[in-house]
Amino acid sequence: MPDRIPPLVELWAHIKLWLGLWLTWLTGAAGQVAIAGAAGGAVRWWMNERRRIASGIGSVITGAIFAQYFAPITLAIMNRYIGPLGDGAYATAAFAAGLGGMSIAKIIIAAVEAGAGKLNHEKQD
Repeated sequence: MPDRIPPLVELWAHIKLWLGLWLTWLTGAAGQVAIAGAAGGAVRWWMNERRRIASGIGSVITGAIFAQYFAPITLAIMNRYIGPLGDGAYATAAFAAGLGGMSIAKIIIAAVEAGAGKLNHEKQD
């Protein structure tokens, strides 16, 4: 009869595996972009006059998400209007995207709501 691995040892092995995978992701390119965006979101929250912890967590998460998707666009805009930034250009663009993440989210939500309102208004006519 084979020996069974104790559940606590198995749990610890899974924790170490997932921690190693997370650290590998964090030190890679995608993780560095997420960190730069999260830092931008944290700076945005810190500049806010009403610093509530819940809004800070939301700003950091939003900054990390927006950095993943809007860093290429931000980099193109920065290269066009500022000029080449050098080696850290993508991280700078990710930070800027994270910094503007909450504002960009509000603009997108307002545009979607305006479009939905326009469609709803057209249906009533």
